Amino acid sequence: MKPVSVSFRTITQDLLKRVRQRGWRALFVGVNKYYGCLHLRQFGRLGRRICSSLTVLTYLILGVPASTVLALQEPRGGDPFAGPPLRLTQTVLIRETPTGDPELTAPRALLTDASNIYVLDPVIFGVQRFDSFGNWLGTIGAEGDGPGEFRRPVNIGWSSDTLWVADLALGRLTLFDPESDSVVRNIQFRIASGKSVIVPQRMLGVSILGVPRYPSDVSANVDSVPFLLLDEDGSAQDTLAWQTTGRGTISILIDMGSDGGRSDYGTLTLSHPFDIRSLTAADSKGRWIYVGTWRTDRDRQDVFELVQISKTADTLGVVQLPFRRVAASRGVLDSYAEGAHRGLPEIVRGRLSAERLREELLRQVEDPRQATVDAMLVGADQKIWFRKTMRAGDEERQWTAYHFEQGFVGNVHLPLGHDLLAATGGLLWTVSRDGLGLPAITGWAVSWPESVRR
Repeated sequence: MKPVSVSFRTITQDLLKRVRQRGWRALFVGVNKYYGCLHLRQFGRLGRRICSSLTVLTYLILGVPASTVLALQEPRGGDPFAGPPLRLTQTVLIRETPTGDPELTAPRALLTDASNIYVLDPVIFGVQRFDSFGNWLGTIGAEGDGPGEFRRPVNIGWSSDTLWVADLALGRLTLFDPESDSVVRNIQFRIASGKSVIVPQRMLGVSILGVPRYPSDVSANVDSVPFLLLDEDGSAQDTLAWQTTGRGTISILIDMGSDGGRSDYGTLTLSHPFDIRSLTAADSKGRWIYVGTWRTDRDRQDVFELVQISKTADTLGVVQLPFRRVAASRGVLDSYAEGAHRGLPEIVRGRLSAERLREELLRQVEDPRQATVDAMLVGADQKIWFRKTMRAGDEERQWTAYHFEQGFVGNVHLPLGHDLLAATGGLLWTVSRDGLGLPAITGWAVSWPESVRR
């Protein structure tokens, strides 16, 4: 396998940060890692042995603890989605009862602790709580601007044993005591930075993670955005990572008819999957964040580079995974255009053809490409789940699990209509909808091989 490609910018930023934090000894360790081990590994077993010897020598000379040397890991070869899927057994089912409790509309995130299950549903402006069997216990929060209330809740997680809820509209993190549902404290700020606005988006350790948000007319021209570590008052501590963004939307001007002799135009904005350049995910306990980016290797092929970053902004691991991006065929583009066209309101379909939609996609996306995977999710057990991009004729959602120490450990085929919501509490949690469009949440036990660490 070829050595992992790490950009010069990434190397320089990491080395400078290490020197500031730990002094000149960290520079020696970093150079050993990047310019020694990184290139020696391409010579196979002998190169890896030399790399290991250099690392041990570094420890002996400098007395550097193992945690300061970043292990560069390589995945197993082959198709990660190949092979028989792991067996799933349904253990928990959560759905709305005939009495209307709990009210579930659009489940977005799920957490567990030792005895309860927490489901964030932005439409009902709160977090639904259930016992471990799926019995509804009540709702945390309500609609509003006051303490413990929400306008646009988008994420939940843990900060030690405290439950936090992020609200983009209010620019606020609300921390709850899960035992009493009482508000422990609020963290709220809104920072204008150029044309962007930074609000708290999640807890990461004791720090706050913020990402600049841009207006739609500006975001189309933004190539990368930083993940910022902030204090509770919004003061910047460090730049955790940079995410390379793609042009994930197209805008189409539509003539909606005449009004008083003048044409009335409207702009339609559509999301599309043909310029995905990176994926990000964070674990619910605020320990790590993962950034996966497609880069071009020596053979001018798109390869996926996954970086694990700690809550203190240290790079813990870098690995190259066999997920590609390939040119989207005419058939794939036509299929997308037809499907997107069918999903438009009837009044819009009458004024925008599927053919024009496809032409606008080709005009606005210079090199439409389709990635092997289109979503990433981090489980509480440190397994990272990747969703296979669906092709024409696919009926089941397929996810494969990767662990930095164990490599690819298995894949699952979810039942038709289900998609993965979370991996926590020893279960995989999926969301689906019944014939009436009502959502249901299912917890599945996974039959892992004996060789896989639980």
